[in-house]
Amino acid sequence: QDPDVGSNSVRSYTLSKSEYFTLKMKELPGGRLVPEMVLEKVLDREKQSVHELVVTALDGGNPVKSGVKKVTVTVLDINDNVPVFKRHLYNVSVPENSPRDTVLVTVEATDQDEGPNGEVEYVFTEHTPQSTLSVFSLNSDTGEIKLKGELDYENITVFEMHITAKDKGVPKMEGHCRVQVQNGLPGS
Repeated sequence: QDPDVGSNSVRSYTLSKSEYFTLKMKELPGGRLVPEMVLEKVLDREKQSVHELVVTALDGGNPVKSGVKKVTVTVLDINDNVPVFKRHLYNVSVPENSPRDTVLVTVEATDQDEGPNGEVEYVFTEHTPQSTLSVFSLNSDTGEIKLKGELDYENITVFEMHITAKDKGVPKMEGHCRVQVQNGLPGS
C-alpha cells in the first residue's frame, strides 16, 4: 500500500531472482494491480526445502521509493522416493550348529523422504517359502534377520531370501534386496 495517489503510488513489483518463481500482475476492480507469485518449475524438497524470496514494490515518484517484503516458501514432502538398500545382495555364512536367536545380518534401506514417507519397514516377499520362514525371522523395524529354527545343511545348503523395504507413505513405495545364507563350516 502507498498512501500517495496518481503517479506517486505503487507502479511496479519485482521479485528476487529465482528459477522456480516469477511475478504475474493481476488487475483488481478499480484498476489496482497486485502481484501473484507463479510457480514456473516443479519443486523438489530433497534438493531444496526452503526458498527465500524478496518482493519489492516501487512507486512512480521522483526519486523512486520502494518497500520490500521477504517471502519464505516451505516445500512440503510427497512420497516421491523409494527405499534403497545399502546392498542389493547380502551374503552370510553361518555354521550349522548356530544357536537360535543368532543375529545373521541386518539389512538396511534408507528413504530420502520425511516423516511417514521416509519411515521404512522390512518384510519377506510374499513368495518366500515356508521352509525359509520356519528357520529365519525378520524384525520389521530394524531389518535384523535372526535364526529361529535349526539349520539343516543336509537338506538345504543355501537359503535365499528376498526382502522388501516399504515406506509408510501413500501410495507406499518399496525397494528390494536378496539375502543368501550358506554353510559357514570350513571345508564345506
